[in-house]
Amino acid sequence: MRQLKSELERLVLLSEKDLNRMVVLASHPQPLSGREQSMEVLKQTDWNRREAARRLGVSEGAVRKRIKRLKLLAD
Repeated sequence: MRQLKSELERLVLLSEKDLNRMVVLASHPQPLSGREQSMEVLKQTDWNRREAARRLGVSEGAVRKRIKRLKLLAD
């Protein structure tokens, strides 16, 4: 059940709540790396670390550490 919830959250996140895009993503699953997922969420939240942390289900400090560890840069 937890895997299903995680997958649905991932689809909502990546599709930006666009149902058609969600269907396409679900039919062609391609797991994102931690770097890709972090970048996608940061872009969607306009680099709001608190909101990114909420969406990723981690602490704000964890997001800051990911940014530093993965050397993520805003476009």
